[in-house]
Amino acid sequence: VSAGDEGTATAIFAAEIDAFAELQNDHGISGAAEIARTVASKLGSAIGGRPMTQLSNYQYAFAVSGKHKDSIMTEVQDLSSTLEGLMLEIAGKTVRPGVSFGGAVVDFTEPGSAEVSLNHAFSTVRKAVEEGQSQCVVMRASESDIQDERSEEASQVLRLINEAIEGQKFVLLFQPIISLRGDSDEHYEVFMRMLNREGEQMAPNEFLRTAIDNGVAGKIDRWVILQSIKMLSTHRAKGHNTRLTINLTSNSVTDPEFLQWLGVAIKAARLPSDAVIFQITERDAASYVRQTREFIDGLKQIHCRASLSRFGLSDDPFELLNHIPADFVKLDGEKVESMANDPELRESITEMIRSLQAAGKLTIVPMVESATALSALWQAGANYIQGHYLQEPSTEMDYDFSTDD
Repeated sequence: VSAGDEGTATAIFAAEIDAFAELQNDHGISGAAEIARTVASKLGSAIGGRPMTQLSNYQYAFAVSGKHKDSIMTEVQDLSSTLEGLMLEIAGKTVRPGVSFGGAVVDFTEPGSAEVSLNHAFSTVRKAVEEGQSQCVVMRASESDIQDERSEEASQVLRLINEAIEGQKFVLLFQPIISLRGDSDEHYEVFMRMLNREGEQMAPNEFLRTAIDNGVAGKIDRWVILQSIKMLSTHRAKGHNTRLTINLTSNSVTDPEFLQWLGVAIKAARLPSDAVIFQITERDAASYVRQTREFIDGLKQIHCRASLSRFGLSDDPFELLNHIPADFVKLDGEKVESMANDPELRESITEMIRSLQAAGKLTIVPMVESATALSALWQAGANYIQGHYLQEPSTEMDYDFSTDD
């Protein structure tokens, strides 16, 4: 792609045949290949012989220039309309393949702009298709518009976060973690919510990513830790042998001063170090392998244990465990939720639990929502479980761990 003339814009578009996997199922590999060849030929003719690249057997890319973004969109929408009438016959059956388009304007002032725009174009059309659109024409917003939108949204969230830190507008919730192997100690995971200006609770997924990206999540982590260990000290003073699992963001894991601060905070609370377990997501650990390993080594020096959560999302999660010396491993909850209706997934989770235990890890399985799931996990050998079937997160550490189910 070469730079357009002054006063013109150039965009790269990715074109994708809709529901190509279904076409393969319905018409076979050779039939789907014939459909793809016909679409490619028709698309090549429609764009007037301009260069077109085949990305896969059903995806293509080409460039469009115009006076501005709107004129480019008009041209591609006309192109889409031309292809809407495409009809062919495969083994005696009439087929009307749909084609969707996603584009991104090329910024020629940036190095590698054509490849970047192609990636954006491809992700734009894929997102539209995944959201259920077909035969659509979509254009990614310009980078400046996206940044402006992100900046405004981030600014609003950051203002709420700072107000929450200053005004103590965070809420801590505790969900019991129940032993299936006779451990009688009380154990809770700490969850955090933030109150907005209307006093409504916001879940972490509504603000935490912005906090992490802007380097302020570490402040939230420290607030949660201080409040949690304060409440834990009070609770243990009443005779409870309780421990807490506290979630940390990557901001704290990569903060070289955090461990020293943590050691002082735990000592000041007069808590035994093993009363607090610190939990890091698999995703964060995979993004910061060296820092996470060093962080967990540092935790062990102050006699604290570590947990790895949302385990099993990566392609090879056990490879990560070779580098991350976590004591506990908490499986990803979404997989567990789907386990009841998927025998193959249930067997996969059972095998994962056994492999983790063979590696010396204590396993925690979340999102247990039924007696059936509990029974299956007991048989699988899980060490600990948690979920709404046992108790929803609560503002009090009030679960009766002596109850025999």
